Amino acid sequence: MNEVAKDQLRRQLLGALRHTPEKFQLRMDRNGWVDALDIGDVINLLLGAERIWDCDSIHRLALEIGLAGRIQFKNGYCRASYGHSTSRFSPFPAETPDCCLYHGTTSNKVPFIELFGLQPGNRRFVHLSNDIEYASHVACKEFQQPVVYQIRRLDAIDLGVQFYATGTHVWLATAIPADSLQLWMNEAPATIVDQHSPQPSTSFYNRDKGYKNDAV
Repeated sequence: MNEVAKDQLRRQLLGALRHTPEKFQLRMDRNGWVDALDIGDVINLLLGAERIWDCDSIHRLALEIGLAGRIQFKNGYCRASYGHSTSRFSPFPAETPDCCLYHGTTSNKVPFIELFGLQPGNRRFVHLSNDIEYASHVACKEFQQPVVYQIRRLDAIDLGVQFYATGTHVWLATAIPADSLQLWMNEAPATIVDQHSPQPSTSFYNRDKGYKNDAV
């Protein structure tokens, strides 16, 4: 399979697991899990093949086409790790994060965020990361001034925000009010050599000076 074909199959499988399970008649539970063998049928449909798949062979294919970390396998089932827009995805239970969480964005979105907080947009949940380098990378991908917010987790929970672990560096959350956000970086990290390998800036700014730098 060439790289173009791998990319196309990767996008189609993620689309099925994140956005349109009904298009492929996938039975998805509220946590996003579907029978892995049903994914085998989807693969055959997309490739025009008649191969007999098992969980191991589907897992190997997922690794081959670049889905490591993006989909998960457990007890004969698989799911997209994050990125869902389908209403069938309604994870349970909520958890209290035991790590710092960040959200990378760009300066042109700051006025909206300062008014309305972080909103899911066209996804089911706001996407956060416990990896500051990843959040910085996301922020630096666009041609705008990069911005990284740190989430005041306990404040957010007090305001009714629910958090969901994904088993990866990504955490999901319901809409997060602006009052539980803290600006962590509002300039391009000075140590970045290129935008594919950003390092976090040492600059740190508190919107509300009553909070410590190690916000939770």
